[in-house]
Amino acid sequence: RHLANGLGNAAVVETVDGGVVLLKRSGQVGEFPFAIVLPGGHPEPSKLGLDSIGTWKRVVGEGPDGVPRSAEVMDELFSSISAEVHEETGIPLDSLLEPVLLGFTRRVENHRPCMVFKVATTLQRAEVEAAYLSEGVQDRFESTKLYTLSASELIAQVQRSDAGVPGDHVGGVKLYEAHLALQT
Repeated sequence: RHLANGLGNAAVVETVDGGVVLLKRSGQVGEFPFAIVLPGGHPEPSKLGLDSIGTWKRVVGEGPDGVPRSAEVMDELFSSISAEVHEETGIPLDSLLEPVLLGFTRRVENHRPCMVFKVATTLQRAEVEAAYLSEGVQDRFESTKLYTLSASELIAQVQRSDAGVPGDHVGGVKLYEAHLALQT
């Protein structure tokens, strides 16, 4: 009845002054309590009326506004990461730039696939930290701390075997490292 093995998403959030955002998950979450993670979550197929296999067939063809349903699905895949970053960090949506898809990873534990994006913000590290401490963090219960590291510190952090970073996020940072190498 329901879509199995949901698609996750994660973002390497870059600040304008060279920071990268990580979160420490709280003990109140079901997956990876107390882990260090990239902001993220999952797209919301229910926003498109896709809450079961039975409704999936509506993806074919056009929606009521004449827009191909596949375009609506693509829009949800890309806009959902910005929404997740906003909900988990408090960074205003209007300060997030267009997400760049870095690639896909897969969890070791349950094999759930994860889309990994780079999302740049027009905010500086201190502004991101202030946004996290504000009342605007919708998913406050999911994390207890926000960290901003340099890209090299991020890469070094996740390479440590005791870093407490889930495998799909380690893979996400490796995709980010490859992206950075292509930029030079």
